[in-house]
Amino acid sequence: MNAKSPIRVLGLALLVVGGPAVAADAWTCTNGDLERNVTIYYPQAPQRVPCEVYYSKRDEHVIPRVLWDAQRDAGYCEARAAAFVTRLESLGWHCVGDDGGTDTAAGRK
Repeated sequence: MNAKSPIRVLGLALLVVGGPAVAADAWTCTNGDLERNVTIYYPQAPQRVPCEVYYSKRDEHVIPRVLWDAQRDAGYCEARAAAFVTRLESLGWHCVGDDGGTDTAAGRK
């Protein structure tokens, strides 16, 4: 991972916490009043690599952070994000995919 510019971090923060889901796959996970977001960002969309998996805590004023990234390994970010969302669900979180359906990480491809 490398240092992110403030403008890039701000732009990704908007993407993760409510901006348009352009070139990203995302899940919103809730547990009571708490909300978490997991977003796969593709800076060279429609190409699937490079990619970055961001995790944010909406309404908790925490800057989204990169959990994983890949420069050449197609499918890496998707697999890591899906496993992380599945882990959140195993801890009692309810996760919904960015398409508005109830598809969780375990059911997404």
